[in-house]
Amino acid sequence: MNNTSSRYSDFIAANNRASGHIYFKGQWVAQEQRTPDAQSPAGGVSSSVHDMAQWMRLQLGKGIFDGLQIINAEALAETHRPQMISNPPQNPSIDRAEFYGLGWGIKYTDEGLVRLSHSGAFNLGAATTVYLLPSEKLGIVVLTNSRPIGVPETIALSFLDLVQYGQIKRDYLKLLQSAFAALDQPPYGTLIDYTKPLTQPLPALSYNSYIGTYQNDYFGEIEIVERDGKLILLQGAQKKAFPLQHYNRDVFTYQPEGENAFGLSAVTFTVGADGKGTNVIIENLNILEQGTFHRLLPQK
Repeated sequence: MNNTSSRYSDFIAANNRASGHIYFKGQWVAQEQRTPDAQSPAGGVSSSVHDMAQWMRLQLGKGIFDGLQIINAEALAETHRPQMISNPPQNPSIDRAEFYGLGWGIKYTDEGLVRLSHSGAFNLGAATTVYLLPSEKLGIVVLTNSRPIGVPETIALSFLDLVQYGQIKRDYLKLLQSAFAALDQPPYGTLIDYTKPLTQPLPALSYNSYIGTYQNDYFGEIEIVERDGKLILLQGAQKKAFPLQHYNRDVFTYQPEGENAFGLSAVTFTVGADGKGTNVIIENLNILEQGTFHRLLPQK
């Protein structure tokens, strides 16, 4: 696998590489390049169809590649074993459960074959999948440079149908579209449409009430500063600046960026009796109730 790496620098240095595309205003466009080192290798591996084919040969060959035992067969088999139920049967008398192994989705087909699969997807423009039928020594990998809408899975499942039955048994794209549409729903900003200003919003307090450094055990520190008469949120390791727009009293909004960004997110301050912000909740970081930042008090 000479064209595979989990380093972004290797990907960006390659002469022949794909750019991720999103669907924007009726067209597929390359808008922003992912920099996934922080989540690599889980979401930062770049590869080629040729290299992935060699990797599938290793998986289907029980760790043997070109006659050499590269990975211990039992160690590799452990990754293919069900570890937990991922999809309980709706009707246990006729439905089969689906399982999750160590990185693999595991399902049993109507014919009793073990089917392994895994999909990867990023909203900035990557959708991939791999399916293996180990007993048949059969596998397929599909790589695309577009945001996920179910195309790789449709191709892979259609291929497996053709191989096993000689025909495509279902309209997989139609079947998958609803599932991917559900995944594409914004996880924040659904209760209030912040693009529509209030007719009579309460005025904000003095910016000094909000300015300061706030800390979160999960996301680290943010800073609220004033620049050129505007309130600014400094976020992330690089302290990137995001202008805050006032919405109502101690509630502001900003536009997040990145692969999981949708529309405006609320930034809501709690102000103490001394007129200073005690904490701030950033809505798009609070999906799992982990987005509260507490003011760091100056050291005496």
